[in-house]
Amino acid sequence: MPRATVSLGHNSGTLQKDHTHDDQFDELVRAIQARLDRVLNTYGQKLFTTRIPEDALWQAFLNGVPAEQRQYHTCNCCKGFVRRFGGLVAIGEAGDQHSAFWSNTDVPAIYLPAIREMHAIVDAAPVDGVFVNDVRTWGIPEAGGFTHFAVRVPAAMVHRNTYNNAAHQVMAQKRQDFGTLQHGLADFDRELLGQAMTILTADAVKRSEKFIAPTQFLLDLHAARGSSRGSRANNLVWRAVASAPVGFCTPRSGMIGTLLEDLASGMSFESVRSRWNAKVHPLAYQRPQAAPTAGNVAAAEKLFAEMGLAPSLERRYARFEELPREEFFWLQPMSRGRDAPGDAGLFGDVVRRSVARSVGIELPLTNITWRRFNETVLPNAIKIEVLIEPKMHFYGLLTASDPEAPPILRWDREDRRNPFSWFLYAGGSSPDRWALRAGAWVNVPGVLRAPAVWNGMKDETFQMRAMFVLEGAHNTGNAHLNLFPEMLRSELHPVRSTIEAYNATRHPSGAAQGTANGLLIGGREDRHRLRVTTELGQATYHVDRWE
Repeated sequence: MPRATVSLGHNSGTLQKDHTHDDQFDELVRAIQARLDRVLNTYGQKLFTTRIPEDALWQAFLNGVPAEQRQYHTCNCCKGFVRRFGGLVAIGEAGDQHSAFWSNTDVPAIYLPAIREMHAIVDAAPVDGVFVNDVRTWGIPEAGGFTHFAVRVPAAMVHRNTYNNAAHQVMAQKRQDFGTLQHGLADFDRELLGQAMTILTADAVKRSEKFIAPTQFLLDLHAARGSSRGSRANNLVWRAVASAPVGFCTPRSGMIGTLLEDLASGMSFESVRSRWNAKVHPLAYQRPQAAPTAGNVAAAEKLFAEMGLAPSLERRYARFEELPREEFFWLQPMSRGRDAPGDAGLFGDVVRRSVARSVGIELPLTNITWRRFNETVLPNAIKIEVLIEPKMHFYGLLTASDPEAPPILRWDREDRRNPFSWFLYAGGSSPDRWALRAGAWVNVPGVLRAPAVWNGMKDETFQMRAMFVLEGAHNTGNAHLNLFPEMLRSELHPVRSTIEAYNATRHPSGAAQGTANGLLIGGREDRHRLRVTTELGQATYHVDRWE
């Protein structure tokens, strides 16, 4: 508040400067920032709106300061802050809510009655939304020479507005998700969800790994709510909605809902499995089965023009040297030297000769899970080879032809670019399609994570795979762009039928130059034979499951 001898609109009248009071108000502003910092550190960086009658908080503030000071504190800037942000709360793990700004302690004595009343109002108000904002500074710190209520939030809390995904639109979607999730929890109890989880974790149906996380999300929320009732139970749902990945809050409209409904109907397991497997077939899952309408094509044209996404539809095969080194589980020592010849060092050739030499001992075939292979074998590997079978899950790795093209994939971000995507042929493909030969051992320059989890992103629906780059593998067929709906930005889902039709008539370029293709390992039905050379010898491993 005051930092000048004239009000300039801060107060309703002209008041003389009171240095003592200025210091107390500055102390209050610092206390509000400190309170927010503590709340965010304790309960996480998600805040929630509450339902409070308009100006009730502001009136509580004015009523709480001494009568002779009320005119002094009548300020539109501060009133605007209290109106927009004053009712925000954080929610704890037990559903308890905590005012983001107003504390019962650590404020100047002159403001304590006002802040206590504001704290009581906020803590008792029902939560009615997830708060999303697109700026770091909330409020106006200073205007006209006066200090006002304002805080600064961490950069991670600032929402990046995109087409059809502005802050107010996200808030509206979260309110809708809350209602949908409440209905889903009522419709699907813990026992039914437990049956579904048993089926999924046992790998009893195809592509089960994609649906374990959303099912666990519902189970965890049921457990967290326990016997809670009223506002705490609702708060726990709001807390879950705030951080839930896309699709987790709408169980009835997704694959999990169909599984739960089939189980609830008393269907035999064979019928449940048959229906499920048909729905998740790669040629059917989330993919439009009918040609796009003229209206959908027109909507797609408009959407792509407004988002500037036309260049993003140009795709090409990726090259090994383009892949980020931090995303590899393992890199072959030779590859490091070959890909960066200037960094090979004085003794770089020693590594090459050590790999090329004959091994002293060869161990028999060992069955092993991928997880154990990753933890115990990869750290000591000098060379890895894969035995090529007549049919395997070979993948092609694609990227944007124009590195400056806007993100089109759900894991690509303007501030953390990752335009890579992958594709496989349904049911696997023959090695000759990839310029490989069945029965041959093929060198592996590197083993990396699937692009969906690069940059530390968490996407459990794509996590259970390891990509073994195969030397010399390139697609000799005529693949499509393979921009599948489950890979696209959420803003593009309304026009996915048009994208699907476009996808079927276009092809990525640079097939012969693509050197990042290989073999996807970790699937339920996969069996892979890997020959690993270390400094001590050579062993052959049969990777037969993920863990």
